[in-house]
Amino acid sequence: MQGDSIEIRYYSPRAGYVTEIFPNTGTQAAINSIKARAGDDATISTVRYHHAPPTPPLRLDRPSERR
Repeated sequence: MQGDSIEIRYYSPRAGYVTEIFPNTGTQAAINSIKARAGDDATISTVRYHHAPPTPPLRLDRPSERR
């Protein structure tokens, strides 16, 4: 989950439509954060998961270049 993020779009009567991105956070924690700030009348529209691109493996077998 390191480097992943969740994008949540929601509607709140006070704020209108809002899109927030939560890096390295679980879905329920992100929703609880929205409900705490926007109120219980906030309605979740979409939830998207963005996975971090894989990191290339570290190559230790390459000899260092000398000039």
